[in-house]
Amino acid sequence: MRTAKLTLLTAALAISGLAGCDRQDTPLYSHFEEIPPSGWNPLDVLVFCPMPIDSTESPQSRYDLTMVVRYAARHKINALPIAVTVDDNNGTLHADTIILRPSHAEGTNKAVTRYGVTELRLPLYKDERLTDGYALTFESFSPESHTKGVMNIGVVIERK
Repeated sequence: MRTAKLTLLTAALAISGLAGCDRQDTPLYSHFEEIPPSGWNPLDVLVFCPMPIDSTESPQSRYDLTMVVRYAARHKINALPIAVTVDDNNGTLHADTIILRPSHAEGTNKAVTRYGVTELRLPLYKDERLTDGYALTFESFSPESHTKGVMNIGVVIERK
């Protein structure tokens, strides 16, 4: 009897310890596309098909999606107009034009510079459900020369 209680207590402690290891601040999805040193060609359409890493996530789960742009800090980027389209198997869900600005004038951009690379985060959609065939498409409206220094464009998904 004592052995059974000890085994049960040990199992409970192990389960609670493993549950505590789940990092809430870890993104469920993160993917970046490389941009050539010459800049982002407007003909190069970037497509992201995000799905959470954890297959146990409920299909009804809601997520916050963030666009991340990394660029060389020595390059000054004033504004980058980008077409953002979100589609799924049923058609277009969102079609927006956003303008990425490194300044904090809008209060939504979070730019951080480390080791000569500036990372700019722009919240795209909050409380979003990832339906079947969910895909984000990014198209640059700037000439390639205006995007020189942009190194990566990415999407990060976090729990709501």
